[in-house]
Amino acid sequence: MVVLADVPPLPLPAGSFDQALASHVYSHLERAEDRRLFVDEALRVASTLVIVEQAPQPSLPPESW
Repeated sequence: MVVLADVPPLPLPAGSFDQALASHVYSHLERAEDRRLFVDEALRVASTLVIVEQAPQPSLPPESW
């Protein structure tokens, strides 16, 4: 299933997927609050979130979840 939607919120019930994939999106979220909302919403609908990025953002501090 492929779902294209503005987030948050995703138009899906909680626990809909085993995994969510974010490809080359996360680094475009400049504000920490927007990144946290993105991660929280992805983990609401999936138990695992895989983030794929092409390059580190040296201007942004390191993060962990």
